[in-house]
This record gives sequence, structure tokens and C-alpha cells, in this order.
Amino acid sequence: MLRLAWRLANSITCGLLLSVNMSAQVRPEARVDFAQADLMVGVLRSVARGPLSEADIDAVLAARGTQLVIAQQNISRMVSPEQYRVLLRNLHRSGPPDIMPVDDSERARRGVDGLRNDVWAGLRWGVANIETLTRRLTELKALNLASAARTTAASFLPDPVDIDAQLHVVIGGRAGASVVEGTGLYVDVLALSLASERTGIPYSPDPAFFAHEMHHLGLAGIIDRAWASLTPEATERRAFRVVRFLALEGSATYFINAHRSVAELGNPDEGAQFIRTTEQILKGAFDGSLEGEAFERALTPMVAAGFHVAGAVMFSAIDRAEGLATAMDVLRDPRRLLIADNEAASSLGSSVTPTIEAGLARRLITAGQ
Repeated sequence: MLRLAWRLANSITCGLLLSVNMSAQVRPEARVDFAQADLMVGVLRSVARGPLSEADIDAVLAARGTQLVIAQQNISRMVSPEQYRVLLRNLHRSGPPDIMPVDDSERARRGVDGLRNDVWAGLRWGVANIETLTRRLTELKALNLASAARTTAASFLPDPVDIDAQLHVVIGGRAGASVVEGTGLYVDVLALSLASERTGIPYSPDPAFFAHEMHHLGLAGIIDRAWASLTPEATERRAFRVVRFLALEGSATYFINAHRSVAELGNPDEGAQFIRTTEQILKGAFDGSLEGEAFERALTPMVAAGFHVAGAVMFSAIDRAEGLATAMDVLRDPRRLLIADNEAASSLGSSVTPTIEAGLARRLITAGQ
């Protein structure tokens, strides 16, 4: 994960967020499930003594939290439970095992890369730092994660929505937090610990981890309703996938993690680079030059942090130029995102945020009709 994206995801939100729409429906406090994380602590202790038994491996793979972390990797990659089993069988060794990709696709290649470079590295960090990991789990159990996160997420949604989430704290994935399989939402204390170790940025979890993902749940429902009557062609469906990621990740990053502060967005050149990459992907999606594996390869630089950063820069510009109401209106139908960003750039100056080719922005706003 890029340093900028980690810093945004790891920033403190409690007490700093402004209420926008407190009429959103917020469910009563729900229990956060720590079962898989507690199981993995015992497993990592066992690894320090030697190979895991098949019974231990079966228990890990059967745990709901493990199923979620594998499902998360299949959002933009391709990973199988058997590949994860190979990691666990060899976890007592000093180096990652050879893992065969599921097939010859780009998603499968990314899957193996994530398993070896992120999941394996995280699990081995856990074996070497079991007491730190145990302490961090204890600290998370003391936080009021669920209700505070729901309130924060609802504050930055454009319309009332029922945020229904099954909350988990897990160990052993490659993403620090994610929404998976509809309402499954997890925070991975080990992945966050590894990210801190790699970047040197202090580990400081708080309800923002859950709030970011709860915002995704609420916003996804709003977008689905807005697009329900559209009938996009294949080229338009690929463009919709891009702009949906920009809206989901960018808005949650800017409003929740960056506190609506441009200063929190870091190096502007990085955001501009990702916006330019987004423009090229959308062009290829619409003209048909990017499809199938070519489209997946083009998405590779965006799936880790690019959508977060590019989208956050866009929403920051819209918020500063036109205000929060306009940004919320864009969230109701993200096809308006490029048009709104161009209007903001015109108002603020293109040096603040890059403009997107005008014809591309106009095409997106009518896509699917």
C-alpha cells in the first residue's frame, strides 16, 4: 500500500467529523466478532514451535473471518482456499512457498503476488511479534468501534440509508479493512500492523477503519438505486466499474479519513498521476481498446490505493469549489463525478486538480441511458 493511502486510512477521526445527514438510519450497537483473530493468535503461537497440524489449518479455513479475507482478495484478484492452505502449511519456514496461480489471468497473477508479498509477510510478522499483536487485539476490544463508526459513516452519506453490517476483527488478510460479500465488514489488525511496520507511520486504530467501510455499504446501496434503471453496454459497464470505485474509495477517504482537509491528502503530484491514469483507463474502456485481460492489467496500479487517492483529490476539489451539497449530489449518481471535477478545476484553477477530457466526462454522464 502506498504511504499516502496508509496515512489517510490510519488517521484519527474521533471528535473531528462534521455532521452532514444525521437522519440516516443507524442500527443499535452490534457485537464485533473477534473469533477468527483469537483463533489466529493461538495458531501463530503454534507456528513458533513448528509446522501446523492439518486440524489447525482446517479450523483456520473454516473460520468466517478467514473466508472473508479470502473473499476480499477475490474482489480484484483471484485466490483459492487451497492456496491459503499452502501458506499455512509452510508458515514455519523462513521464506514463502511456491504458489501456483489459479489460472493464467492477470487477476490470478495479482492473487499470487498478494499472497506472497502481503499475506505471507504479515503472518510471519505476527509469528515474530505475537505479544504486540495480542496487545493490539486487547486494545481493539476496548474500543466502541461499531456505534461510533456507524454514526460517522451516516454523517457523510447523501440520503438516509440503513447501514447493516456484520463486524469482524481478523488476522491474515492483505487489506487493512474491507467490505465483503454484501454486509461482511472486517478490520485486519495484522495487515494494519504490517503496513505500519513497512511505512514507519505509527499504528493507531480507531473507529475510522470501520466507518470507512460502513460508508461503502451505505453508498453502494444509494448508487445501486440510482443506476437500477440504466442499461449500460459492455464498454459502459467497464467505465461504471471505474467511476464506482472512485466514488466509493475517494469519498470515504476524503470525508472520513482526511477530515475534509486538503492538507491531509499529501503530495498533489501523486493524486494528479492517478487521475491521469484513471482518464486513460476510461478512454480505453469506452473505445474498446481495454477489455478482458488488458482492462485488468490497466487497473493494477489503481486497485491498491489509486482509486482512494484519485477520488479523494476529486472530492476535495468539488467540496472546496462548490460545497458539500454538490459533493453529496455527485454521490447520488457518480456518473457526474468527472463533470463536477472539471467544473471545480475551472473554479479553483487546473493546477489544483487536473481536468478530465471534456468529451469523456460528457459521455460518462449519459452512459447507460
